[in-house]
Amino acid sequence: MTAVRGMGPLPARIEASEGGRGLRRLFGRLDLPVDLAARPDRRILLRDMIALFAEAVDFVGDPLFGFHVGAAMSPANFGSWARYALLADTLEGCLQRASRSLR
Repeated sequence: MTAVRGMGPLPARIEASEGGRGLRRLFGRLDLPVDLAARPDRRILLRDMIALFAEAVDFVGDPLFGFHVGAAMSPANFGSWARYALLADTLEGCLQRASRSLR
């Protein structure tokens, strides 16, 4: 399971490029309710999140779509887990905190 916040700006980017109808079609292809984006703390299956990103790439025809979504994300998209990890003094410390706290 993963938090819906992990999709970051994906819904907004789809809506900006394909409109509200396009966003509903994309989510409908995966049997996901389109109102998920408004509920960042809701949990969904990780495979559904992966499928959403994969389907979005095909939907907009941009093989780098997931990269662009990721580049637009900030630690706020990941909540306290990311804030805690990013407080480390080094990249190594950040990765260790992230790994430990996932358990």
